[in-house]
Amino acid sequence: MMRVLMVWDQGINYLLARELRCLNVSVNSVSSPGFDPYGMTPTEGKREYFLGSKLRRNVGIIGDALKHDLVHVHSLDEVVPMLKRLGCRVVLHYHGSDVRNRWMEKKKYWEKADVILVSTKNLLDGAPPRAKFLPNPIDVDMFKPDPDMGLHMAALYIDYGAADLAAELAEKHDLSLIVKEKGIPYQELPYLMNRYTHYVDVKRDEGGHMLISNPSDTGSMLGLQALSCGLTVLTISGTRFGLPPEHQPRSVAAQLKMIYDEVLR
Repeated sequence: MMRVLMVWDQGINYLLARELRCLNVSVNSVSSPGFDPYGMTPTEGKREYFLGSKLRRNVGIIGDALKHDLVHVHSLDEVVPMLKRLGCRVVLHYHGSDVRNRWMEKKKYWEKADVILVSTKNLLDGAPPRAKFLPNPIDVDMFKPDPDMGLHMAALYIDYGAADLAAELAEKHDLSLIVKEKGIPYQELPYLMNRYTHYVDVKRDEGGHMLISNPSDTGSMLGLQALSCGLTVLTISGTRFGLPPEHQPRSVAAQLKMIYDEVLR
């Protein structure tokens, strides 16, 4: 059985690990406080490094890495050169602001990785040619339509700095807009989403720049979760319906298993 260590929990680790185990891959995941701020990973699924310095953190990572066939690093790219010096096979996975508009700055890290993955297509802008898009998996058992909920004919927006644009899109579709502050616990999202007919998927980054998706993009994690709940999703590039099959967790895990197999050949 292939043994994989996932370093730093971006919240999707538990879902990937669950599906990969069905494909005969043993996954251990370690995280750091703050990397899963919305509580995506169940408490019983967490292993955390409560270490007081980078040195002690890295010693812990090394100790675990040497017991596995491959290390899948989420965002914490600074550990990649260290792992490669030890002879580890490394998959480096970026998710957003960790690399957006920072590809050249981060070159000393990602150039050492065996494989570079990104979780949204717009992160390929400026990326090296060998970077690959791996769709975000959505927990379809958790995010699904709830026929017992009374739907409000309104658009939900979780505020990622673009409420003004969300209001314009809602008005364009003759919908009232319900704005909620970000930080909603993960377990509460399906209940919230299932109260509305639409979700507005627009964001600005930390610098205030609008994140514009291409028509072929499937949107943010929240947008995908809304699609999985049966909502209509409004974006700058168009209206979307239904969760694309590529985001089914078993499909993502199968694609990732093929990537692991290639790295270990």
